[in-house]
Amino acid sequence: MERLYVKILSFLPEFSPDNEEDNYTNAVIGINKEFLNEFNSSSDEKTTTKTTTKTTMKQEKIIKIIAENPHISANEMAEKLNLTVDGVRYHLNKMRKAGLIRYEGSTKLGQWIIMKLNSK
Repeated sequence: MERLYVKILSFLPEFSPDNEEDNYTNAVIGINKEFLNEFNSSSDEKTTTKTTTKTTMKQEKIIKIIAENPHISANEMAEKLNLTVDGVRYHLNKMRKAGLIRYEGSTKLGQWIIMKLNSK
């Protein structure tokens, strides 16, 4: 068993030390190392896979929408995808950085260009 040192902030006056600088109480808690390793690794892997899959699906939907109408705005995409405008812009920026899409032309008259299809 490995020891983990935790500083617990206390807001009750009876637990405060005598000076103003040390306003915490030390506690030593035993944690089973095997449990901690299993707990940390399993949740991270599941969350990463789930998030990556969702993002990929949204990106594929955005690419389909752009293919149908290259002049579409982020506001219109947000309505079609049932996302916020900021959510759509987040995915568009991520896709731009990955080299999947680019925007060519002026803000009002420009159009989206699909550079390459998303490969899983």
